[in-house]
Amino acid sequence: MSNFDPRPTLPDRKVPALPDTLWPKLAAAQRRRRRRFREGAQVLCAAVLLAGAWWLVPRDQPPAPTTMAMSAGTVDTRVVQERLGAIDGALQAAYEQGASDDEIEPLWRLRRSLAIQATQLPDAM
Repeated sequence: MSNFDPRPTLPDRKVPALPDTLWPKLAAAQRRRRRRFREGAQVLCAAVLLAGAWWLVPRDQPPAPTTMAMSAGTVDTRVVQERLGAIDGALQAAYEQGASDDEIEPLWRLRRSLAIQATQLPDAM
């Protein structure tokens, strides 16, 4: 630390009297700064809350089933389509391997019953 004291080297000057209107102006400016700070903080909080709410919203979910109650007798259209595709593949493989009509007939019966079931679904193929 230095022992230098600048007071003796400064010229003696009289400090002018401050006007009476200065303190109310300073107080008003301080209120404006505080109000702007509060408003900015409120905007920031709102933005954070909206971002959090957007982040919590579930996305990429399948639509809720409306008419498909999935009771004991009903089947989803996608399931029927998948089963029909699997049966068609089995039929194609059976024909390629030269299967007899007795071996192919149960596959055709199963395919017919699934096709009938698919036409009775609310959102049929």
